[in-house]
Order: sequence, then structure tokens, then C-alpha cells
Amino acid sequence: MPINLVSPFYQFHFTPEKGVFDLVPLAPATAAFSGGRMRLEIQHLFRKLRVPLDSWTSTPPEDGSLVVSPHGQLIQAAAYQEIPQAKIQTIVTFALSKDLPLFLWKLKFLNLGDDPVWLEKIEFLRAGGQADFGSLDFPGNTATMRWSFFSNGWQSWSHTGTYLPGQSMRISRLGFLQQPMAVNHGTPALRLPGYYTSDFYGAVTDLTSGAGLVAGFLSQKNHFGTIEGVLYDRPSLAMFTTDRSRFDPGAELETDWAVLTSCNQSVPDPFGVYLDAVAREHNLETTLNHPVKTGWCSWYRYYTNVTDQDIRLNLNSMDKIRQSLPLDLVQIDDGFETRVGDWFSFKPAFQQGVAPLAKEISDRGFTPGLWLAPFILDRRSQFYRDNPQYILRNRRGKPVNAGFGWNSLTASIDLTVPGAMEETCRAVQIAASEWGFPYLKLDFLYAAALPGFRYDPTRTRAQIMRAGMQALRDAAGADTCLLGCGLPLGSGIGLVDAMRIGADVSGAWQPQFHGIKSFIKNEPHMPAARNAIQNTLSRAPLHNRWWVNDPDCLLVGPDTQLTEAEVQTLATVIGLTGGSMLLSDDLASLPPERMKIAQVLLPGLGKRPEVLDLLEEPTPRRLRLPLSGPSGEWTLAARFNWQEQPESWVFNPADYGLPDEICRVSSFWDQSIHQYQPGSPVGMPAIPPHGAALLAIYPAEPAAQPAYLGSNLHFSQGNEVTGWEKGEKDLQLELGLGRTATGFIRLFLPLPPMTAVCEGKSIHWTREAESIYLFDLSADKTAAILIHF
Repeated sequence: MPINLVSPFYQFHFTPEKGVFDLVPLAPATAAFSGGRMRLEIQHLFRKLRVPLDSWTSTPPEDGSLVVSPHGQLIQAAAYQEIPQAKIQTIVTFALSKDLPLFLWKLKFLNLGDDPVWLEKIEFLRAGGQADFGSLDFPGNTATMRWSFFSNGWQSWSHTGTYLPGQSMRISRLGFLQQPMAVNHGTPALRLPGYYTSDFYGAVTDLTSGAGLVAGFLSQKNHFGTIEGVLYDRPSLAMFTTDRSRFDPGAELETDWAVLTSCNQSVPDPFGVYLDAVAREHNLETTLNHPVKTGWCSWYRYYTNVTDQDIRLNLNSMDKIRQSLPLDLVQIDDGFETRVGDWFSFKPAFQQGVAPLAKEISDRGFTPGLWLAPFILDRRSQFYRDNPQYILRNRRGKPVNAGFGWNSLTASIDLTVPGAMEETCRAVQIAASEWGFPYLKLDFLYAAALPGFRYDPTRTRAQIMRAGMQALRDAAGADTCLLGCGLPLGSGIGLVDAMRIGADVSGAWQPQFHGIKSFIKNEPHMPAARNAIQNTLSRAPLHNRWWVNDPDCLLVGPDTQLTEAEVQTLATVIGLTGGSMLLSDDLASLPPERMKIAQVLLPGLGKRPEVLDLLEEPTPRRLRLPLSGPSGEWTLAARFNWQEQPESWVFNPADYGLPDEICRVSSFWDQSIHQYQPGSPVGMPAIPPHGAALLAIYPAEPAAQPAYLGSNLHFSQGNEVTGWEKGEKDLQLELGLGRTATGFIRLFLPLPPMTAVCEGKSIHWTREAESIYLFDLSADKTAAILIHF
């Protein structure tokens, strides 16, 4: 019997005897598919079988039953099929949410035979491409469709972004040195225009109509899921997992939920429905309340040459400048241990270990943080030599290559070996409970999920990765703040407080390594400011949904290879995307003008911006963040120039989804003010190469009313205002920065000012333009200002 499910958003039809299913949207101009199929690839008794799942029996009630779920009431139905060659029973469950535009389905397998079977590939969906596989159904004329594909990388550092027609995927040229780190085993990586893959979630969009499909999985607890888009003349979409595992007699295995939902390019948050569903699946909808960290990290100033005295010197600097730059975290990064893996053996530069430093940091009123990499090993470490039983190996018995790090090939730990999990967690437990570190950065975590011949082959790589992360969380304790880094995204949801979402920032715009530049300048995953910014923008929608986004460090010092414009871009991206903000310069040597770039980001907003061109630009160029406060409502916005030459441009509110009305535009980095008149775009100062324009857009107030038009005190150009009271002939306002600051505020006043005082002292003002004035002032955390006009 056919299965028919109907929700307020979709109609679903499944023909069991053919294994074909269709998803039809009920809203106009919405994408979906028809003729989708499922397939299984297995190995049974040395035979590899490709089994089409096309002979199902539906189970009553055929027209669906209601099931309560985190995603509202689900209209749900199931069907089953037996694979006679291997005696595997397969059960598929389909569901539509009554409350949200979600189509969900998952598979369950039972081995009813006497032989183990290797599950090699589970294909949840293949629609389009060949005639037998139906089609992707998008509104509009197929002849004029222009496809884009949003690709999410496997782990923190893996390139994430949108590909436009004719573009090839950005794939590393470094082969075995880089691929194990950045690319999921089993996710195809081909340089072929029109062929794209994505991990965990992705999207196919027609840029002509704006209609799109978001495809993904609600979790990665059981499998690492892949999305494939082949966007040629007859486009196709596939969803599958290649997490190979042995399926023993009597065993059961259930997949994670696969999910499809419609999206539109013009919507400021096209992934919102999907991302919120993932959060609910991990019970994060009401529990996500992670603090956004600010602080200092030792890595980019000292790398592995750091000493305990370097930590103390910067701790002293943080203490001296805490009134003007109130940071909290002091994170000791890699370099304290003798080798990665030897966590209890310290370099001569840390003769007393790190516990005394944690106490000193804590005693000074800061939070101590420590870097660890529990799942990866330097092959020169004592742990590697003493514990061969824990090493993950390939079919020839050789250690699996975990990628190039610390100037050599690294190794991984097989977490299924008895005792291995406990051993890897020991350093985390001791660092948190004995050494005194309530903040831990856990790095190179992907190593636990590399392919290999494991002690227990019945567990998938995703199951092992998730179990490893759960063990680390248990070892650290619920009160320890965990930052995941180099971690497959789905494996950390609900277990880490913050997540690195991009490559290391480095001190250069493009990748380089020991003087090598031209060969690796286009590497997509290597440390570089460009690569860090790429993912920080493309993964901005994850912030405050799954965790606090960690964009890596803000490097403001003049001794890097970054131009001032590139530093301002980095600051704009970090400030606007709302995640962690850590410095990594020598704080004592920072000149005042560079220090101010960091100061104006504090306090952070912690909010998630709207990435307006996420599905239409390879690297997003336009951000928007609506804000409000005592002084009214305004929009914080950014425009980026990724070119190698300055960009001339004009401001038009339509580019930021704002009405065509009079507004004033404050440009933060060049401290200029502009006025927009309907129908007359405003010529703006040129944006330098790799630079940014950081704008505050204020709707025009009635001519008789004063208005706040920003400041150079805080990048939000308005969030610093904590009080605003307008009188007939005066204005009282209060500023709250939580730090000392000197600068100006900009005001529109209906009449020229007569007097102006700040905390009872007269302050100077200048007329900048008609009815616009700059008031110079100093604030000691707060400031009360009274202006008579």
C-alpha cells in the first residue's frame, strides 16, 4: 500500500513496491524533488553487493500516525524490506512535522542471518541525474536556472562556503599531508566543475528564482553523513554515509535522521529551520547559555617556543591594562609539553609544570586555560613508543597517518582498545580537577575518527568520535568550559561550549609555510587570515545555536604580515559574528592605535548576524545585525572587499534589506558620516584590498528630535548608550563601556549646543556638518552627559 503523508508544508508520497518517494511543497515557488530512491552497499562473505531498496512492505497505519517529538508532532509511517542475500531486515521511517517545514527519514537494520555483514554505504536519497532517479523540482524555467551549492566542511578547519556555476571545489594539493585532517574519509573530493560534496549539511539553490533545498542530518551520533550535488544539465542530489562497520548476527543499527527543508536565497537566515532542528535534537533549545570568552592566547606570539615567563609577562600586561582592555582568559597553548602525547612531561621552560601558572592566573582574577590534544600523537613521543597497543593501524599493521603536524607525520589512538579511552581522558581530568584549569582547548580531535582497522570493528567512526567526546566531557566535568578544535561539527554538539569554526588565523593573509608561498597560497584549509575569515562568515549562523563560535585569535600587532586594512577586516568579522575574542600579540608592545582596535570590540555583542549573501557569494560580502537600545533602533552592517585592489562602491539600503527611506550612515573605520536620500545611492570611501566598511545605519529622526549617530568608542556605534532622555531643550545620555575610554560621540541636534558636560566637567564639541556635532569625552567605565541646546 502506498504511504501518503500531508503536513501544512509538504505532501509526501511513497510507493513501496518500487521504493520511489516524492516530496511536494504546498507553498508556491518552493523547491522539492520527485522519484527519489534509496540504496545499500554491503559486503557479505567476500561478495560486494549493491542493493537497491525497492521492494518494501508498508506497515499500518499507511496514512501516518502522530508522534510527539522535539520537532513538534510528527506525522509518521514506516515500511520494511528484507535483503535475502544477507538476511538483513531494513526498516525505514518517514515523518513530516505538523509544526515546521521538515521532512525526516531514517533507516534501521537488523541482521537476522548467521554471518557478519559489512555495511559500506547507506544511500538515503538519490534524486535527479538519470531518468530512473526522478528529478529535482525547482520553480521556474529550467533553461534559465543558475545553480549554487553550499558546502560545509567536515571539521573545524575544513573549507566551508558556496560554489557558483562553473566553479570547482577547493581541494588541497597537499595529499596525504593535509587530506586526513580536513576531508572525511568516504566524502568524494573531485576537482570537477559542477560536482560538489558537503558534510553534515548543505544546500542546492537556483540563483534565478532564489528557491533552494537544505539537505542534512539531525546528528552525527551514528554516522558521518555526506551530501552530493551534481549540477549539470540534469541536476541531482544525493545523501549517503560511507561509515564502514561490521554488522554482526543479531545486531541492530539505526541511522541518524536525514532531513530536507526548503529555503530561499533572499531570506536572511536560510539555514535557520535546519540549524534550529539540530539544536532541538541535542536538547539545546532551552539549555544553550555559554559565556562568550575574551582573553589572550600564547600561540601566535610564541608558538611552541613559549616559556612560563612569557605567560607571566603577558599576565602582568593584562593586569596593567585591564581597566582599558578588560580581558578574562589566559590560555596557555601548545609548547609546554615535551611532545604531543606526553602531557605529564614538561619542557625545561616549564620546570614546575603548568599548575603553578594556573594558580597565579586565578589569583590575579583571570581564568586559566590550557591547550591539549588528547586523540593525536607525535610519533617521537614517549607515549607513542611505550603504548603500541593503543595506536590506530591500517590493514598492513602500520600506524594510520593522521596528517602532517609538528614537522612530521602524526598518529592516532584507537579508542576502542580497552583502556585507551581512559588513558586519553586522564590528562583532561587532571588538568581540570588537579592543575586548576576551568577552560580547556581540545585540539586535533578529528584523529579519533580516522579510518583504520580497529579493535572493535562493529562501531562506526562517528559512534567512536561521539563516545570519545562524551568521555572528554565527563572527564572535564560539567563546569569546565570546553573549546573543540579540529573536530567534526556534529560530534561536538551538546558536548562542547565553544567550537573553532575555521582555520588558524596565522599572521599572513594567504597560507605560507617556512618561506613557501606560491605553491600553497591557494590551500583552503591551512592557517591564514583569509581562510579563518572564510569559515567565520560561512558558519556564522551556527553561533548561539549549537555553541559559541570561536573564530580564532584577533591579531592586531604591527609585526605580522597583515595590513592595517586586513586587521580591521579581521576585527570587523570577529566583532560582528559575536563569538570568542582572544588576542595573541605581545600585549606589552602593542602601540595605542593597534590596542584601540581590540578595545572598541569590548564589550562584545555576542549576537548572531545575518549573512545576506551566504548562498550567492563564495565568500560572503554583506552582513547585517539589527540592534536597538535606549537611543533607538539602528542596523550594524559590513561590506567586504576581497579583491587585490581598492573597491569603489555606493551605499544603497536595499543591499541590506532596508527600506528606501532617508537614513544616516556612519562609517566606523574612517569615522565619516553620510546621508542617504531615497533613490540616490551614496558614494562611499573606497574599501582597501581585503578591507572592510563597518557601517551603522540610522533611520532619520523627526527634524526636531536629537539622534545618536555613533562614536569611535565602540564598534556597534550605539550599544555603548545605556541611557537616553530627551527634554525640550536638553539631552541627557549615559554611556556604559565597562572600561576606560577616550574618544567622541556623534549627535544630531535640532539646535546648536549651548553647554555640554560629562560627569560634571565641560567637554569640547565641534560642528561636523549641518546639525551634526562631535563631542570629545573620556569615560571611566560609565559616563553621564548633559547637553543643553
